[in-house]
Amino acid sequence: MSKELVDSGFKQSLTDPSILVKHDSKDIIILLIWVDDMILVSSNASLLDKEKAALLQKFKMKDLGQISRFLGIDFIVRPGKIEMTQRSYLEKVLQRFGMSDCKAKRTPSEAKLNFSAN
Repeated sequence: MSKELVDSGFKQSLTDPSILVKHDSKDIIILLIWVDDMILVSSNASLLDKEKAALLQKFKMKDLGQISRFLGIDFIVRPGKIEMTQRSYLEKVLQRFGMSDCKAKRTPSEAKLNFSAN
């Protein structure tokens, strides 16, 4: 798959081979591959649609639409920004360990804890 993507103009990241980037004159497409999942983002919606169509022609895959969840992270997409949260994941962890009703703290330690050597 990487060879096909590189042959079609993507360049593999030097720091993370699961990230591939493609530039044209003013826009960018970033593709992230994780096992059998893929995220595709672009600065241009029509370029994104064109690239998705090309990928669907080359590979057996499904377009699941706008991202909402990936690797335990919830994505909330709004105009001009993308919010990421692990709230649902954390709620499942709390439930698993019987801590769903625990009292929340803004910080994991006491706010007025003194770390000085006095």
